Amino acid sequence: MRAHALVLCLLVPLGAATKAVGAAAVGFGAKERQAKVAGDASASLEASSHRLSQPRREGEPTPQDDNAWFQRKLAESAKRGQAKLQGVNRNNNGDLRALASAIGVSTLACLVCMGLFLHLKARYPFVFANRLVQESDDYDSELPDPRLFSLGWLSAPTEVPDDKVIEVAGLDGFMLCELFTLGRCIFRVLVVVGFSMYPAHYFLGRSEAFSEVPSQRHQFDVLMRLGIDAMISSWVVPLDKLEPGEKNRNLTLLWAHALVVWYVTLVTLRQLFAAHSRFLAFRFKWLQAMPYPRSNTLLVENIPSEHRSDDALYRYFVAMFTKDAIQSAYIVRRTRKLKRLADEADRLEREVLAAQAREETAASRVARTDVLIAQLAFANRAAETQRQFVEEHVEMGSSKVCSASGFVTFTSRRWCRLASREQLRADKNVFKLSHPPEPRDVHWEDLGRDATLRSWNDFIAWALVIAIFLAWTPLTVTLSALTSLDTLETYVFFRWLKDFFDSNPSLRPILEGALATGLLNLVMSYLPTVLHFVTTRFLTLQSGAMAQVELQNMYWTFLVIFVLLVTAINKTLLHSIGMILDHPKSLVGEVAKLPSASHFYVDYMVFGWSEVAFELLRIMPICRFLFYKHLRMTDLRDLSEPESEDYYGLGARMARATFMLTMGLTFSSSLPIINLGAWVYFTFGGNIYRWLLVYTETKKPDWGGRSWMLALRHIFVSLGIFILLVSCLLAQAPWGGGYPWMLAASAFIPLVIAYARFSLIVWTSLPFEDIASNDFQASRRTRANQKAQAMAFGEYVQKECIPQRVTVHDFVHGMPAKRRSAAKISAGWSRSEEHNEKAEDVFLLDSYDAEVEHREDDVRALACESATALEPRSGLAGDP
Repeated sequence: MRAHALVLCLLVPLGAATKAVGAAAVGFGAKERQAKVAGDASASLEASSHRLSQPRREGEPTPQDDNAWFQRKLAESAKRGQAKLQGVNRNNNGDLRALASAIGVSTLACLVCMGLFLHLKARYPFVFANRLVQESDDYDSELPDPRLFSLGWLSAPTEVPDDKVIEVAGLDGFMLCELFTLGRCIFRVLVVVGFSMYPAHYFLGRSEAFSEVPSQRHQFDVLMRLGIDAMISSWVVPLDKLEPGEKNRNLTLLWAHALVVWYVTLVTLRQLFAAHSRFLAFRFKWLQAMPYPRSNTLLVENIPSEHRSDDALYRYFVAMFTKDAIQSAYIVRRTRKLKRLADEADRLEREVLAAQAREETAASRVARTDVLIAQLAFANRAAETQRQFVEEHVEMGSSKVCSASGFVTFTSRRWCRLASREQLRADKNVFKLSHPPEPRDVHWEDLGRDATLRSWNDFIAWALVIAIFLAWTPLTVTLSALTSLDTLETYVFFRWLKDFFDSNPSLRPILEGALATGLLNLVMSYLPTVLHFVTTRFLTLQSGAMAQVELQNMYWTFLVIFVLLVTAINKTLLHSIGMILDHPKSLVGEVAKLPSASHFYVDYMVFGWSEVAFELLRIMPICRFLFYKHLRMTDLRDLSEPESEDYYGLGARMARATFMLTMGLTFSSSLPIINLGAWVYFTFGGNIYRWLLVYTETKKPDWGGRSWMLALRHIFVSLGIFILLVSCLLAQAPWGGGYPWMLAASAFIPLVIAYARFSLIVWTSLPFEDIASNDFQASRRTRANQKAQAMAFGEYVQKECIPQRVTVHDFVHGMPAKRRSAAKISAGWSRSEEHNEKAEDVFLLDSYDAEVEHREDDVRALACESATALEPRSGLAGDP
């Protein structure tokens, strides 16, 4: 999967080449369509010539009628848009069997995934139920045991209190579960729409498709009669050929759809605000419990050059807010070389730990351990030299080391709150203040970039995103053309398909629908990998949690444009935008085409069940676990976690869930059966994600609900798409005087009012009286408690800039005197150096034991040979 994603990333800059390939695929599809149209034309002309030779009966269509019908069909065949090229087929009579097969296949896939999950959970509990394993570091005795419940693991997560979920999964993880709960509540109520609209469509709509040629008329199946097709099929019938009372029945359906728009809008808004009220309660509790120093710290960006040092930044804020308000200030360092040296020291430390963990008795292996200890000592010395160089230049305010970003920690929350609302200079972009992310999630390298580099990186990132938008259409067209059944039958390995479908023609539309839906799901599954790569590599971000928020926004936008609105795209996205700009009235007709492919989206929703169930298997973590287990590595749990941050990250999960909610709302009245499919998706998916977050996955950095706020904004947009869709559809009706679509469009009024009310709700910070109360409680805490919190949750200091306090002495505990002396000589220690290092508490050597003694000369030779490569070369400290 990663390899394919890398290929996609490489294809993005090559937009011209991809476009050429897409054009070739379009040409290939055009040839097929022309051949099909030509065949239809010849067959129609044959039939027309046969009818001309026969005497015309009364009521039979004239040759002029046949020719008009043929010309209309020819135009329809020539006007195949992007939806058809991507495999999004229009509604047809055979779709009921395709839906039944999709339900069967998806249900079977869910059962298989759950069966494999239960087997793997019993065999590898560290991967699939980590917090239930007593030997695990994450073991939590307060979590309910799944064996105590009738439905086992499926019902146990629902019994976990919400506060406990937030404790083990974070507020962002909990709000993902709440998003599924919101979707379940919405569609549980909207199922009522189905019970009212099913009989309305079935009994008030048409039962057959109209055609001027009687032989071309066909009866609708059950799925067609339950949907919007039963209503809009009457609009193409001439008034003189309508059935008695058909116009009045259709007008009743128009008013029913207009009222359903109001019902869906009000129900969704009510459920949304109820869920948001719950979020605000949890958000304020989360803010109150925010640990020190994050609760008292502000991120400062665009610091002027004269204040780019710890001391200068501290003195500036003391001048602004008095000395009693400021506790400390830290400027972000540019530490690329220091980080590389520190990472090398960490790597050697891990190798020493791994070597000592093995039971090695061979003399050569013991010598290898001593060499690693010597290398670690020299690596620490090199890192310490570079660290001193960085700190010296920070004191001087050198631009080589000091960046334009920093962190200021205040003595109380009240001072922090007051400072966060101030504009320190006339230019609001100078000394830009904001609340910081978690200390352990900060992207120090991004914050250390200068303004020019940030601008260029952001420009490249958004240029790549735009290139992906433009190249996505040719890419999907190419894949759809290459994997269509007509194309597969031309391949050597699939020539048997032609004979199979000739003998089983009823299976062809079913497989075509499944193949189109599966291909679109597969292609879209690689999209988060591409977007995550672009976001993390080029876009300037404060933290990894912010990267997930950006990914969520981009991914949802992609899904809406290239999956939901694909039927409104004629050829390409740019072509459709240009056509709407040239002819704004065409927007109504293009949007009204969406319900004509509603059956496809029901299948898409059903396949979403198996997509959620597949996440139970945790493919990448279990593969890494088995791989490292085969290598007999220690700390298998740490090596196998976490899961991939692109497709399985919070941003992609929130985007997919929000898109499913968007799709369900959009077609809730056009094809009400989708409400039932959406309710199953959110009910089933909510339990699965709650299990994964509570019992299995590691806790991710918490941004405090920003993903939830973005998801709610997407839901507001989804309601706007729904209202616009139904309004444009009703505007196509030839009767009603325009009043039904006006009633439907008036639902924008409560939507706009609700969004204005939503925007006024303050969620980013606590009320000031709560902050004052927290400061009163915090005043009773000692300085030691603050230090303990900082040690537990992290400080706003770059890891590589912290002096090494524990290094070699942890690996030399208890060695016999002869080996202790050898190790000291190997590391290049003299008696005075050892004394000085002990006094500074940086490089400590203590006595340690070992089972096998080793010759001092051999150890000294091996260590000196290895240490030579690690000694700081001239100029090492001269480049930060």
